[in-house]
Amino acid sequence: MANPLKDFVVPYTKGTVIFTEGDAGAEMFVIQTGSVEISRSINGEKRFQRTLEKGDFFGEMSLLEGLP
Repeated sequence: MANPLKDFVVPYTKGTVIFTEGDAGAEMFVIQTGSVEISRSINGEKRFQRTLEKGDFFGEMSLLEGLP
């Protein structure tokens, strides 16, 4: 059976920044394989927040609230 979501799959290589805090968002991301590290910049210093893995999602709040 073909994957009905194949047109929406975007592969990212390790180390790629998907978006930065404050960027305008118009997408929601669902992790299919691998993991994504979430971090914030606090006083110019990168601070680790959490790791998301297969099945986790992020970016949904920008879609729901229309905010970055």
